[in-house]
Amino acid sequence: MPSKIENITYSASEIKRQIRIVCTNAEFDALENEWTKLFDQSDVTVFQSYEWLRTWWKYFAKPNFKLNILVFYHNNQIEGIAPLFLETLKIAGLPLARRLQFLGRGLSDYVNFIILPGFEDYIFERFTNYLASSAPFWNLFDIEDVNEDTRLVQRFPHFIEKHGLRLFKFQGNICPQVMLPESPDLLIESMGQTSGHNFKRKVKKLQNNFQTSIDVYKHETDDFQKAIDEFSEIHGSRWKSLGHPSAFDCPAHKEFHVEFSNKFARRGWLRLYILRVNNKPVAASFGFYFNKRIYMYQSNASGSDEVMRCSPGLFLRSIAMSDGIKQGMEVFDYMRGDESYKFSEWDVTIRKNYLLRVKPNKVSRSPGFFLYLVYELGGKACIRIQREYYEYRRFLITKPRTIGDRLKYIFSILGKLNRLGFNFVFRHLPIKTLIKSELKKDLPCAKQNNNEVLK
Repeated sequence: MPSKIENITYSASEIKRQIRIVCTNAEFDALENEWTKLFDQSDVTVFQSYEWLRTWWKYFAKPNFKLNILVFYHNNQIEGIAPLFLETLKIAGLPLARRLQFLGRGLSDYVNFIILPGFEDYIFERFTNYLASSAPFWNLFDIEDVNEDTRLVQRFPHFIEKHGLRLFKFQGNICPQVMLPESPDLLIESMGQTSGHNFKRKVKKLQNNFQTSIDVYKHETDDFQKAIDEFSEIHGSRWKSLGHPSAFDCPAHKEFHVEFSNKFARRGWLRLYILRVNNKPVAASFGFYFNKRIYMYQSNASGSDEVMRCSPGLFLRSIAMSDGIKQGMEVFDYMRGDESYKFSEWDVTIRKNYLLRVKPNKVSRSPGFFLYLVYELGGKACIRIQREYYEYRRFLITKPRTIGDRLKYIFSILGKLNRLGFNFVFRHLPIKTLIKSELKKDLPCAKQNNNEVLK
């Protein structure tokens, strides 16, 4: 993509607006102060912070990734940033497709633009115009894990359709959250009488039968290397006990967490709780304070059966919630994922994350788009098969299984994989768009909503 400053003049007001494309690490570094100033004024999450995204790029950028950060100016002042990069898919050294996507993908629970409040439509208009004009340089643009509460979901599809681009919209993860009570004293009461009683009983048993202590890491001077080592030990033990590998087996993963933790602590965002039982770390609650919301980034527990029966993870999360209430936090955000414990502890409300996938309508870009889909389907199949293999190992670990049990489980997994593959292919076919068009013809008087897109 071109690396230049594009000048745009709005004839009505003759105000000059510019788009600068940041393509190098040096330019990214130089953007820190302006980025942070805009971030502090915008409706965003910690995952749009310079601290998070610059550190992610440092540890997870690959040779086939190229920065493509769009910076929107108004009279030399930044009014918006689209934190993107361009991935080039190569097979046997030959480039087949190019995908625009957000920095931080994968590890960021929520992605978004960073926009000065009130300028959202200006930025969406300019950005989609840029997408349409630069279509020869990309085959698809993925916005993965964008929350339904954002203007990016609510308003952006209108501009995509307006500029003649093709949009696919898929629901992804769900994100449970708890509205925190006004005081810590009300927290256990909000569990309900039976659950609250059982929780108090387990906490009493834990404290009476074991020596317990809690370390809280939140200051820049704290030893985050030690904290992340202990956190990764708990995380890894938990996953490996279920037959899965640990993400922290990768050194870059651990180094990334140490570095961003230091940066978040400097901003006052970090809260990492480690629960020790008999001087051994058994539970961790890794969260961020931001805009009156606790983002629960990770929560894990791993210990002996006797310790685990006392629910050390829930105990630590309740401590994190209580401390947050004292600091003025109003929401405890479990973030993406449908793990069962998130629905059994407190009453939650559900928010949805989406994948918005944009495709140029130019015929010349379609082969690359479909080649990417084939590549993605193969990659997802490999990841899913690996995941189901680890789930099968967990299935065998939990209790003895007969040959019949094993065969029944395997056939159920094969059926699930077949349905997932079919759904992936079907949702990218134009048939749904054609059906929608025919319905519009049959119902000419029906009210058309420009924000509505196919799911």
